[in-house]
Amino acid sequence: MDINDPECPLLVELKNVSKPEYYHTIHTAYLCSRIALQLKLDDAVVKACAYYHKIWLLKGENNWENAEQILTGNQIPLRVRELLKQYLSPAEQLVDREVIVLLFADTVISSIDYLFSKDKNVQLDYQKLIQTIYKRKMESGILDHSEISLGDLQKMKQILVDERLYYDFLRWKWKWYHIWFWYRGTGFAYWKPVFVLDVEGAETDAGDLGVHRGVAIQNLRFQIIQIDRKSVV
Repeated sequence: MDINDPECPLLVELKNVSKPEYYHTIHTAYLCSRIALQLKLDDAVVKACAYYHKIWLLKGENNWENAEQILTGNQIPLRVRELLKQYLSPAEQLVDREVIVLLFADTVISSIDYLFSKDKNVQLDYQKLIQTIYKRKMESGILDHSEISLGDLQKMKQILVDERLYYDFLRWKWKWYHIWFWYRGTGFAYWKPVFVLDVEGAETDAGDLGVHRGVAIQNLRFQIIQIDRKSVV
């Protein structure tokens, strides 16, 4: 199975241990993917780093040794393990651009999650928040040995700022639903699990989302026939 499939056994195990951390990796992987594509990085590798940077939770203690045992035992590719060692080991310096992308995506999602946990209705200035994160990271010296250019840093900042709509959705619950889809123009219907935003009881004016029975779907090529709420994963 694809290691970047959110339903692969190792990630399901992470979800069973901590749903909040599992969903944190989902959102971090989304940002990492958006940035990686723009910076011409290996999208699959960067996403995998995001999905598995919390995998140490399966052994309890936050350290690289625990993460390494899990990653190696599950045959996670060497390149992903090398990058995660940089990110998770205190003895390592952050060098590769992929690790810097993970650093900023992880920090942005963590910061927004924290603020929404205090008050889900708070109005955040995402641009100001991201500028503050950038300022602190630059001043901390954590980027001193990195290979990322100032141009890439600025490009990444703009990508992060442009995801305002996505950040607003972090106020609400995300779930896996089993949904019947009809693919327009083919007459073909099929049933599959989809990661969607549960906005029931919430208001949204997101023009680029299809909303059906309180659930927002980011794919308008499909018409939703039925949502099986009894099959929430």
